[in-house]
Amino acid sequence: MTAAVRRRSRPEPEPSGDARAGVWLCLLALLLWVQTAAAALPLDQYYQETWTTREGLPHNTVNAITQTPDGYLWLGTWEGAVRYSGLRFQNFDRNAGTDMLDSGVRALTLEADGGLLVAGSRGSIVRLHNGHWQRQPAAPTLVTDVLRDRLGRLWAGTENGGLMRIDPDGRRQHFVVSPETGGGSVYALAEDALGRIWAGTSRGLMRASEDRLLPAPDRGGVLGERRVLSLLLGAQGQLLVGTEHGLFASQQPVAAAADPDLAFAAREPELAATSISRLLVDRRGNLWIGTVSHGLFRRSEDGLDVLDTGSGLPNNRVLALYEDREGNLWIGTNGGLVRLGEAPFSTLTRRHGLADDFVRSVLELPDGHILAGTSRGLSLINGHRIEAWPRLPGEASGLSVLSLARAAGGVWIGSYNSGALRVEGERVVERVGREQGLPSNEVRALLEDRSGRLWIGTTQGLALRQGDALTVYGTTEGLPGEYIVALFEDSQGTLWVGTGTGLGRIREGRAETLSLAGAGAVESVFSILEDSRAGVLWLATDRGLLRWRRSDGQLAAIGHGAGLPFEKFFAVLTDAAGDLWLTGNRGVLRLPAAAAHAYADGRAETVPFEHFNESDGMASAQCNGGSGPPALRRSDGSLWVATALGVAHVAPERLDDFAEQAPPVVIESLLVDGAQLPLAPRVDLPAGTSRIEVGFAGLAFVMPQRVRYRYRLEGFDHGWIERGEQRSAVFTNLGPGDYALHVQAAHPNGPWSEREGRIDFRIAPHWWQRPWAWLLLAALLAASVHHLLRRRLLRHEQNEIRLRELVEQRTVDLRLQAQRLQEADAEKNVLLERLREQSEAFERQAREDALTGLANRRAFDELLAYEFARAGRSDQPLCVALVDLDHFKRINDEYSHAAGDAVLRAVATRMRALCREIDTVARWGGEEFALLLPNTRLSDALVVCERVRAGLERMELDEVAAGLRITVSIGLASHEGHADYDRMLSQVDAALYAAKQSGRNRVAC
Repeated sequence: MTAAVRRRSRPEPEPSGDARAGVWLCLLALLLWVQTAAAALPLDQYYQETWTTREGLPHNTVNAITQTPDGYLWLGTWEGAVRYSGLRFQNFDRNAGTDMLDSGVRALTLEADGGLLVAGSRGSIVRLHNGHWQRQPAAPTLVTDVLRDRLGRLWAGTENGGLMRIDPDGRRQHFVVSPETGGGSVYALAEDALGRIWAGTSRGLMRASEDRLLPAPDRGGVLGERRVLSLLLGAQGQLLVGTEHGLFASQQPVAAAADPDLAFAAREPELAATSISRLLVDRRGNLWIGTVSHGLFRRSEDGLDVLDTGSGLPNNRVLALYEDREGNLWIGTNGGLVRLGEAPFSTLTRRHGLADDFVRSVLELPDGHILAGTSRGLSLINGHRIEAWPRLPGEASGLSVLSLARAAGGVWIGSYNSGALRVEGERVVERVGREQGLPSNEVRALLEDRSGRLWIGTTQGLALRQGDALTVYGTTEGLPGEYIVALFEDSQGTLWVGTGTGLGRIREGRAETLSLAGAGAVESVFSILEDSRAGVLWLATDRGLLRWRRSDGQLAAIGHGAGLPFEKFFAVLTDAAGDLWLTGNRGVLRLPAAAAHAYADGRAETVPFEHFNESDGMASAQCNGGSGPPALRRSDGSLWVATALGVAHVAPERLDDFAEQAPPVVIESLLVDGAQLPLAPRVDLPAGTSRIEVGFAGLAFVMPQRVRYRYRLEGFDHGWIERGEQRSAVFTNLGPGDYALHVQAAHPNGPWSEREGRIDFRIAPHWWQRPWAWLLLAALLAASVHHLLRRRLLRHEQNEIRLRELVEQRTVDLRLQAQRLQEADAEKNVLLERLREQSEAFERQAREDALTGLANRRAFDELLAYEFARAGRSDQPLCVALVDLDHFKRINDEYSHAAGDAVLRAVATRMRALCREIDTVARWGGEEFALLLPNTRLSDALVVCERVRAGLERMELDEVAAGLRITVSIGLASHEGHADYDRMLSQVDAALYAAKQSGRNRVAC
């Protein structure tokens, strides 16, 4: 049965007789769901991602799927309700504070206010709202479906326990499906526009009255008592009914039809014997039909498609269907979770009809079709259809194809061991090989120039065929090498030749070699592209992208130094917007051409890029090169790339569609001084809090790993801080006060999210930092001044009594009093100055480690970012080391934490003495220290680190504890070969781990 509908089926046969009108009414109503759908992509060409227990699911059976307003995807499994952010699964079972009676989850339903109903084993029903779990009244048995109707009543369908209703006042009503047994199963629930509850049961379709379940109206009795496993109310009110034997639909909106008139008709005759487990209509109007044992079907305007285990589904039992806000279709099966959707790239492989997965070259034919040369023959790609080419068997059939080129009559094919063949009218009409004078039968490049001459690039030289004459060019004739991999004719008629050992060109029959010495150790030139308006050639080489300027012959290389993640490129293309596209062994890069020119001119330090690989729809990120063309820009603007696993293609103008919808941001974790705190809109932190780490996530399911973040700490930062793809922010030694962390996310080239993540926190002050302490200090100062004034007045009164007798003495007293007042004023100024110095000290605490006086992690990160960028600009060396005290915990355990603090201070002092003036010593955290060694090569950095290690080993700590000695392990790395300092730090951390694993008390790099 599956094979019969593997591809699009023919239109369904038209009924005859009296049933014709009713069926047509049903079809017209259901076509309202699909009439606006665009031509559907074949199911096996959608991008598929699958998750199982290996990727973090607690159980491979996914019973239910939904999405909450905050953007999280929720999954119901037998081991709990799972929250998915796009990058991480978090499981909530009965032991996670959920109030569940059992961990098994069968149903998930979103309520109108954003609450989530979670129901399943042992009749458990709980509600999650605003982060709080609340138990609901339990059902008698396993809950199969649950909903909250518009009156606030809770309905729960059960397995062999009938239907339960809980009214808002707590009253229960039990509905039996089978009066004979008092039970019966309810598999699906739906509420129509009139608020009536429809139930799919073990005895057919039923509808709930106030106190009982009644068989649903069904004029003609089409449904009968067959089990109903799924229900779906369409946008126009028609009811779709999935049963154990086929799919049915109401012929009228169920809320509009009078009961006696309501009738149902069968849908999808191919599925008449199939059990329908789930139904969904997507935003394009396509109807998705999940089955119990035959996979997933889709009804579109192009017909009926199927997706099963033979085309990528992990299991043929479909238990859940859901379309998220990004348009992804999520499929829950017995074998895991599947995301079905579009991605930036699509890939055609042998599974779709290619002759072989290993594709070496692609060529667009005059009619717009794509010819793909593989290791086992040629394939013609015409839209979604792929077929062997030539269609007739012959010499070209099954050929190992290396290169392709258009010919005035037909197509030239370069082979691995059969020379060059010209195919015209789907048959080989000409062959050029060793017998005709070709230096080798391995043909890696072909070009028929504007004059009609044929150039054939082989592994032993370049051949020019004019008429019957064959001329061979090699190193003797002036080419840099004889392993020819690329041929290109520019706008001036010059032939450019890419070889395995350099770049050559042929003008007016003369070959010459162009020096690439100014671009580093370039050997292979794999592809050549001309930008005639800019007057440059772009060269894809094994040492980056080269720009050759025609006006002065200047060469500039764009590779690791520009921040690119790799620099061996096989092809260079431009899209309609002028951006550059580069292919390589690690995927495809897109660079803004203006940024590439700016870097090549010395006006920029880096080149921004987008990196595409398997996570973006490529079946393999390994693009092929060394023959060609390895990639092309089609006349419709799409780009096609030959890879080790099929032909990947992308429409650049559609990439902005993926980035346009900015992902919402949620705060996921709060770590304060190493302790995990529960999340709340506002968190109060104690005085002396030194380290705060906030984790966050942008909830995107298409390209989640490429989401970018930025944050702003209100109360500390003046602007937004870009974090790239890092999903956390760390703050150390913040002063007391109120703070609010704002986080935004965006896709590459997309807008920042308006719906930002936010968490507010307050750090309490020490007693001397509180307002009352400042007021008390001011009061003491005022009291002092008041006391001095009172003393002056008292003495003045006494002096008046003795004025006549002690005039001279009073003058002296007055002078002394004036002096005292000046001293008091000076004391006040000194006190105010101390207060100002204390305020400045608080400010320093944000960047200084309080225990050792060294720079803290935040200050070190800022300096590392600056030095890393400066090292890249000036081509100066830079090294970073992490120093870890061996067995430091023993010191705390055996001598006390006070002794440990004394050791850390002593180590900090000693390290500053052992390092150079240009070095920076910082406390990394705990017993770890960091060294920043600018303008230092790795060999010199090893000397410095060894000096530090030996010096600390010899350091006497008897004043802390008699006989106490310490050793350290040091990890060291250089910035060379790293695109950013985070990766450099990862290497340092790995080196430190290696030093510890090797016995500690050593330096590793």
